[in-house]
Amino acid sequence: MKFCIVGGGSLGLLLTAKYTLANIPVVLITRTKDQAEIIRAHGLQLAEGKREHAANFACYSIVEVKENDLEFDLDWIFLMVKQHHINLSLGQDISTLMKEQTKLLCFQNGIGHEEKLSSWIPRDKIYLAITTEAAKKNAAHSVVHTGKGIIWIGQESQKSEFFDKSEKKLMKSLSDAGFKPQMTNNMSSIIWNKLLINSVINPLTAILKVSNGELLSSENWVQLMKNLLEEGKLVARAAGIKTDEQLWDQLIEVCQKTSNNSSSMLQDILEGRETEIDRINGSLIRLASEYKIEIPTHQVVYNMVKGVTKLKSVGQTFS
Repeated sequence: MKFCIVGGGSLGLLLTAKYTLANIPVVLITRTKDQAEIIRAHGLQLAEGKREHAANFACYSIVEVKENDLEFDLDWIFLMVKQHHINLSLGQDISTLMKEQTKLLCFQNGIGHEEKLSSWIPRDKIYLAITTEAAKKNAAHSVVHTGKGIIWIGQESQKSEFFDKSEKKLMKSLSDAGFKPQMTNNMSSIIWNKLLINSVINPLTAILKVSNGELLSSENWVQLMKNLLEEGKLVARAAGIKTDEQLWDQLIEVCQKTSNNSSSMLQDILEGRETEIDRINGSLIRLASEYKIEIPTHQVVYNMVKGVTKLKSVGQTFS
């Protein structure tokens, strides 16, 4: 089996390093040429607890792949970019990389990935992944594995409990690399459970500039968390999605298990990058509007994150 990871963010670097260290052939394709050049020159550094590993593998930028007409005989492509990076150019690039046997595994935080990607990729080749693995990118060629979790994999419309040979080999590769993969035919509910948890933790930590665990230190913040979760569940019910009955307990557990972690949205704001607020809380707000549901707490945190992002983009201090 041959694998390609598209996206040199924290999780993309984590999976690339773990696959390489497990002697599983993998190619990393980055969005920028600068990152690809740094990785080729210095390798990739992975820190796990007190252990540090160095990994070397084939790495190219998407521009280099196109300029040099590079081709790879791939079984699986892992798409590990944020949804706002999925555009016409990237969609066409991914389509070019895919061969007859190639399947696409799309790691996501929000909703709508399959709908966007289906403009270029046949739906039966698109798989979705939700993970509770946590990682932090320290530099272009350095990543820290900050928390272990599960990787759920499935197709949005998949109902069969039986999996084909390529799916089984995918699961084995992830397991061999040290992850805990789990195939599911209930992907929609898992996606929504992750979406609702992210819609609470991400914006609040970004606005308050606190770690995930610190959200539990204030009764007022906990009340905000409850309000956001209950509003999100209203939207899910209107969309016909059955969410986990223990979702509040799961939310608290995520905060506790990742207590020292900074959410991806907080990291994006601190680094002056575009956040995923439009794909997370923004998605809920748009659906709520369609269903004529009021979710005022989500609207408030959405506006606050957008405001903070704008401050950072014009160089004003966020403290």
